[in-house]
Amino acid sequence: MKYFSKKWILLILALGIGAPVVQAEDSLPSVYDLYREFLAQNGGQNNLDKLNSVILSGHIIQDDQKLNFRLYRKRPNKMRIAVKVENLEISTIFDGEQAWRQVSNDSDVVALDRMKGEELASAKKDSNFDSPFLASFEKRKFITVAGIEDINGKEAVRLDFDPKGNFGFKSIWLSLDHYQEVKILRSRYSDGSEASDEAIHYEGFYRLKGVYWARSMRHFVGGELTKEVVIEDVLLNAGVFDYYFEVDEAKILDAQ
Repeated sequence: MKYFSKKWILLILALGIGAPVVQAEDSLPSVYDLYREFLAQNGGQNNLDKLNSVILSGHIIQDDQKLNFRLYRKRPNKMRIAVKVENLEISTIFDGEQAWRQVSNDSDVVALDRMKGEELASAKKDSNFDSPFLASFEKRKFITVAGIEDINGKEAVRLDFDPKGNFGFKSIWLSLDHYQEVKILRSRYSDGSEASDEAIHYEGFYRLKGVYWARSMRHFVGGELTKEVVIEDVLLNAGVFDYYFEVDEAKILDAQ
């Protein structure tokens, strides 16, 4: 009799200790829950589908320099970003398949290089018109809801991404206030060196035509701030034509 009493007491204690952990796991939202909330906060799928192009302008603060930029995006994956550096404009152009880095002055193109390898792969991932979470949902079997953490003083859900899904990032944190990405953790390569983890914090959210946009993105490597991107203006469906993402054929031949 004593044996069975002791046995059941130990079992009850074990269940009691384990119960909070199970409850915490059960209280986490599913990937489907987060997807539905993300869409709802942005006016629904139809509202997002109405967005075909966007032009962002602002400045980048890096290495004690302030550089103005203009970013063009067109659905599904065309991108062009032009950064002003003194009297030159450095552009990264992705036409949906190939990527180029172009340097030009006020009158002519002075350099043009085709991007390959890791640079090309990075340009492809960065060119996706939809947000990282929205774009990754179709491969949700590789996404794990890991827990709730504090990001900039507010609760956010952390999602971990299996490398098998080839997402281009390791984790994403979604705000429990508006369900947008408030932090992304990804690997970045620089000058052929080994990959290092880069954390991007998104801040200053507001709505434009029912869709959330962040006013600034702060980039950290090893816990140190390396770059800050500030968005000053957003133009939606402003008539971005395909030639924005094209490179002159004669210049391509010179670059090959």
